[in-house]
Amino acid sequence: MRSILLLTFFAACGAPAPETPATETPTQTEQAATEVQADPMAAALTHAARSEADTARDSQRHPAETLAFFGIEPTDHVLELWAGSGWYSRVLAPYLADGGHLHVTQYAHDAEPSYRAEHATRWEAYRTEHGLESSTSTITITADNPQLGVTDAVDVVLTFRNVHNWVKADTDASVYAQSFAALKPGGTFGIVEHSAPGMTREQSAESGYMDQQAVIDAVTAVGFVFEEASDINANPNDTHDHPEGVWTLPPSFALDDVDREKYAAIGESDRMTLRFRKPTQ
Repeated sequence: MRSILLLTFFAACGAPAPETPATETPTQTEQAATEVQADPMAAALTHAARSEADTARDSQRHPAETLAFFGIEPTDHVLELWAGSGWYSRVLAPYLADGGHLHVTQYAHDAEPSYRAEHATRWEAYRTEHGLESSTSTITITADNPQLGVTDAVDVVLTFRNVHNWVKADTDASVYAQSFAALKPGGTFGIVEHSAPGMTREQSAESGYMDQQAVIDAVTAVGFVFEEASDINANPNDTHDHPEGVWTLPPSFALDDVDREKYAAIGESDRMTLRFRKPTQ
């Protein structure tokens, strides 16, 4: 009522009414920042620890869609097998930092070849630099007899482009069985792997490509239930017949500058994305 009377008074006197303080509206940048904070996956993908080289791969590796397909929640305990250079670790670690936990397998700091030791050293430096020691942990493995040493402890086990390595080392059945043991009943086992139909084990060891049904059969043989396959990471441009197998393609470019534009245009390898479940009983 007082506001109405004052406005009437100013109008009667011919004087301009005092301006009502405008309500500040957030800028587009502020709105975007708020949306990112409210979305743990968006925050993980824009985390400061992810380099331009990391984010450049998002369009071909589809991390948000892939992890959503696996049903990963920010409060989950996740085990990433053979995390290697840590491309996915640097997405998962910030995503799980506030309520979950990320366990990764790495080789020892004096492992051979030297790149394995470098991966382990870089992972530990990353954990320390970004204050993730309490929400991440490391399981040290060996090449000849990898042991996870985890039982009924995690919600999700994941691996990205590693199955062919296990086949080459003839440890795939052991890794699947240990992954089954590591999961809580009802837990998820998620696999992303280079895919080409009809590959034998011998061909897979050399090319990096695996036959999808062969992977499904091997995983279900240890007790997992196959739930679903997704084409999220499929690449129809991949002809599966490159001179150096999957490593011919980006990001490896095993032939260096030979036909580099051709292989860059193909993109990363054709990949299967598979989800399995550990039965509750």
